[in-house]
Amino acid sequence: MSALEDPLKVDGPEPTFGAGGLTRITVQATDGSVVAQYAYELDPLPEPADPSSVVPLEVWGVGNTGIASLVALDASTSTRFLILERAFVSGFGNRVRIYQIDVTAATDVRSVPSLAPGAVQPAHKMLLVDLAEVGLSQVQNSEGMTWRPDLPTGERTPLLVSDDNFSMNDNNVTQIVALAVSRQ
Repeated sequence: MSALEDPLKVDGPEPTFGAGGLTRITVQATDGSVVAQYAYELDPLPEPADPSSVVPLEVWGVGNTGIASLVALDASTSTRFLILERAFVSGFGNRVRIYQIDVTAATDVRSVPSLAPGAVQPAHKMLLVDLAEVGLSQVQNSEGMTWRPDLPTGERTPLLVSDDNFSMNDNNVTQIVALAVSRQ
């Protein structure tokens, strides 16, 4: 499976402070052939407490949000996934959330030329965790996610890793976060 981090130009605008955007998730068979493609609705950009602190960035304008990583929730299904959605806005910093998504009722958009809002049914998403709420000293730019072995108590363990962006300061460091997810 793979995902586009951000919306394609034909699929609509990039997320803003007031609205999210639609991007695409592609599910492939083990031989690489495409099984299906689904729309995924990204969150709006996080708003800083002080709007005057937002400084436009060279690459993304005021910031960006997108899918950094995804993993199948179960090896036996191609309908439920964990999505690592991350955002950065100057004056706010990083926001990292993990969503469980289900594509069972989503529109297969392989042949859809544009993901115009209302024209397709995106994947259903449910927030599992916002890293700002788990007691980390800093939320870093998490870019990768994989499964670790299950805990002895039966929970699944997603493991996240951040990208320090080749930083030479204390603001961006490599961070590894292990979480526990109960089986459903």
